[in-house]
Amino acid sequence: MDILRDTGASIDIVSRNHIRPEHFTGEVVYVKQPLDAEFRCLPLAKVELQSPEFGCVVTKAAVIDAQLDSGWYLLSNKTYELILEAKRKPTLNAVVTRSQTRKIEPPKNGENEKKAVSPKEPAAVVEGETTPLSLPPAVREDGDLIGVDKGALQSAQKGCSTLRKCFLRAERGNSDFCIRDGTLFRESKDHYGNISLQVVIPQVYRDKILALCHKGTSSHFGVRKTKDRLLKHYFWPNCIKEIEGYVRSSDPCQRMGKGNEKVKAPLKLVP
Repeated sequence: MDILRDTGASIDIVSRNHIRPEHFTGEVVYVKQPLDAEFRCLPLAKVELQSPEFGCVVTKAAVIDAQLDSGWYLLSNKTYELILEAKRKPTLNAVVTRSQTRKIEPPKNGENEKKAVSPKEPAAVVEGETTPLSLPPAVREDGDLIGVDKGALQSAQKGCSTLRKCFLRAERGNSDFCIRDGTLFRESKDHYGNISLQVVIPQVYRDKILALCHKGTSSHFGVRKTKDRLLKHYFWPNCIKEIEGYVRSSDPCQRMGKGNEKVKAPLKLVP
C-alpha cells in the first residue's frame, strides 16, 4: 500500500478496506479539510506500519468510507516524527570486529579468539505519547436493526397506518409502489434511467434508519448527503421533510455550526 506524506495533516487517514473490525478502538475524532467549513466525525483504528528502514511503528488513524478509497495511506506529521525516532534509535548488540575486541580486551596466550556473533534483534515497536483530546463519547451503531427479519418487517408495514395509501396504490398497479414476496417496495429511477427498489420503512423503524444514515459511521452528514444515502435503499411518505428536520436538530451539528457564516456589519447613516 502506497504512503502519501502530508505536511499539513495532524492525523493519519486510511480507508475502511484496509482495517479489520477488531482494530477499531471505539473512539472518534472530528477532522476538517482546509477548503471545507464543516467538521467530519471519523472513527479511530490502531494501525501498524512496517518497513525494513525503521521496523514497526504503531499509531492511530482516522478511517474513511470504503467508497473513498484511493489506494494510499495518508501519513501525518505525528507519525512521521515516530518514524524518525525509530530510525535514530541505536542498534543494540551490534557486531564487534576482531580488531576492536583486541583493543578492549587483549586475548590471553594460547587462547583462541572467538568471533562475536550478534543475535537478531526483533523489530522495535515505537509508541507515540498519546495527547489527551476532548472528544465526545464513542458512537456505537444501533444493532437493533440487524435483528429485524423479513416477517417482522412485513408485519410492521401492514400495521403502519401511514402506509395504507401506499398499499392501495401498489394493488392498483399504476404507481411506483409494488409488492414483491409480501414486502412493499418503491421503484426509483435515476437520471440515467436505471431502476432500483427502495424498501418502504414503517413508522417504528424510521428513527433508527435516520440515525444510521446520519450518525455513527456516517460522520454526521449534511442534509444533501443524508438524503442521498437514505434514498439509495429506503423510502417512506414525507421522508424528505423528516430528514431535513432530523439533521438540523442534531446536537453535534448545531454545536459545530457553519464556518462560512459571517456576521454582517450593521447599517449606519452616512452624514
